[in-house]
Amino acid sequence: MQLGNFIKRLKERKFRNFLINPRFQFKFVAYQCLIAFLIIFTVYFSNFYFFNKFRKTAMQMGMPPGHVFYKFLSLQKMAMDGILIYTFLGAFLIIFIMGIFTSHKLAGPMFNLRRYLLNLENNVDLRPLSFRSTDYFREIADACNIGLRGLKRRLEADLSSSSLPPPLPSGDAKIKQKGAS
Repeated sequence: MQLGNFIKRLKERKFRNFLINPRFQFKFVAYQCLIAFLIIFTVYFSNFYFFNKFRKTAMQMGMPPGHVFYKFLSLQKMAMDGILIYTFLGAFLIIFIMGIFTSHKLAGPMFNLRRYLLNLENNVDLRPLSFRSTDYFREIADACNIGLRGLKRRLEADLSSSSLPPPLPSGDAKIKQKGAS
């Protein structure tokens, strides 16, 4: 997908429908952010460790406390801290946004499947189950449709071989039948 089309679709949707299952989606993003935090935390303390090791090594070599090397080391540490802070903030922003998009592609199909299965009970909208082309787990819709077709064939075969009358299509037909008897 091209970036222009993606941005256009985002503006049309206005981010309103990206939280289908907020509990799942925020937990999904939180795990990703936790992993990023642990990685950046490790890098930050590694950085801290090595700069302190350089300082101790310089002291052991006999460099005086006001030596230019210590100023250089201090400036380098401040620069690295700044880079790590910006990297940290950028990583969290990117992880949050991508986590919401990715979790949306996971939560959307599950929401559709749940709604579809609940509608089966009420005979509402019995068209085949389908997911968006960008969703994950589209093969679940195919498997569900194949299973339901097989179930429908077996049910029709059982009904045609039994002596029971066919089921009534709606509540209106039940009323008409009672009125006729």
